[in-house]
Amino acid sequence: MRKFLWFMLFILVFSFNWTYTLWAIQTLSLEDVILIGIKNNPQINIASKIKEQYFYQKNLVKSEFFPYLYLEYS
Repeated sequence: MRKFLWFMLFILVFSFNWTYTLWAIQTLSLEDVILIGIKNNPQINIASKIKEQYFYQKNLVKSEFFPYLYLEYS
């Protein structure tokens, strides 16, 4: 019984180390790295939110009744 437990412990440790090295070998493409960097950059997130708000206001103004507001933004 004791040999069996040592064997199972050895297999468990070996398999854990093997999967850990597999995760370490995984590489990322340049596109993945850029997308992760853009997603995690707070300045770009703020800029995209400001841009979305600008387009929302622009569409809101275009949908108003007065045409001079529409021409001002087109």
